[in-house]
Amino acid sequence: MIQTNLDRAHHTELVTASNIDRELVNLNFRSLKGNSTYDRLFISSQIPRNNSGQVIPSWMKRYNHCAKGGWWCNGLDPLNDWLPMEWGTFKPNSPAKNSDSKIIKYEHPPSISTRLFCLRVTKEIWTQTANLFKVKLPVKIEVDSLGEAIGFWQWVLDRQIPIVICEGVKKAATLLTYGYPAIALPGINSGYRVVRDFQGNTIGRNLIPELAIFANRKQELSICFDYEVIPRKAKL
Repeated sequence: MIQTNLDRAHHTELVTASNIDRELVNLNFRSLKGNSTYDRLFISSQIPRNNSGQVIPSWMKRYNHCAKGGWWCNGLDPLNDWLPMEWGTFKPNSPAKNSDSKIIKYEHPPSISTRLFCLRVTKEIWTQTANLFKVKLPVKIEVDSLGEAIGFWQWVLDRQIPIVICEGVKKAATLLTYGYPAIALPGINSGYRVVRDFQGNTIGRNLIPELAIFANRKQELSICFDYEVIPRKAKL
């Protein structure tokens, strides 16, 4: 379980701009700076390191904008008994730009497959969800020292409560604030993996394993992605 350590600027951004419940913010987001940022991002064994095990300087330089600070969020792992995921997302205070000079708003651990977010909830949010969908709460709900109500997502699955799939962890937290169970993908194409043949041709697409857990049940799933209202010229 991560310990919450969110500075005032990040807390205000999440609570005010995104209408997220304060306790949800406290449970799921934390501020990072310096080496603690690298510790969260450089989790892949594929990242090149020197003989002492340290990440090589070129990679440190590539992500030095993250060391200036930002906020981090990771969720619970459906594939590991709902324990905290090591993988997550980081929103830097001083974001970098890609080759098209577009700001990279969020950074994810490099050289590792993206996953999804099942956020921690409070007992109050759990109760709100139960009331919204007219489903009975468990007889006893365990709440840990940080305020997380343990077992929420398994209860959602077992009770077959409708789930919203959205893009971005802030949107999921906002929906949860109003009692709607929402899981987040880091991007609209992050819920599947492309399957290719030996020639590199696409022959299929498979859901990522943790999303398949939700899709392989008689669960009502709603996809709620952003809609572009401004036409953009397609790249040829």
